[in-house]
Amino acid sequence: MSLLTGTSERLIELVKTQTVDIAIACTKKIDESFFAQKYLFSEPSVLALPKEPRFEKDFFTWEELRFCGLPFLRYNRFSGGSEMTENFLNSLFIHLPNRIEVDDGGVMLKLICKGIGWSLVRPATLVQHPDLAAQVHFCKMPDPVMQREVILIFGKSVNPELVDTVETLSKSFYEAELSKEFKKILQQK
Repeated sequence: MSLLTGTSERLIELVKTQTVDIAIACTKKIDESFFAQKYLFSEPSVLALPKEPRFEKDFFTWEELRFCGLPFLRYNRFSGGSEMTENFLNSLFIHLPNRIEVDDGGVMLKLICKGIGWSLVRPATLVQHPDLAAQVHFCKMPDPVMQREVILIFGKSVNPELVDTVETLSKSFYEAELSKEFKKILQQK
């Protein structure tokens, strides 16, 4: 068994070349003639800001964020997170200046900790990096809250029992670990 990490686009390419059987991703751009997919879970995004007095409140408007003096940190344009965030912001006609791109949630949190910018992050990122999450101020993002759908993507020829096993384990892990840890992290704020 191999466990690889990467952007959704990279993982899907690995499934396509049959380097891996299954990818856990968050994109809707798949070739349905080759791939199949199963929904795993959905998670809300939260606003992540530096722990500075000017940002330590529980609600911000998009206008306040746009003119807060710090750039919006976004995920690399080739990631599922970037695709989701850009589509969301474009649908609301929100254009944020001075964007900085990163390709890793840990790097994103480090930049926020250092006061370099702010972003929208998902629970899985916080659970992966609890030490960094403890150094960031989180609050609910302005409505509507962006939800990330996490899905299994696999080739249509992959053994269905394997797919069912990975689906069951992934959903169980989310319920038992990710969602619980995410709630703990946010309650500490």
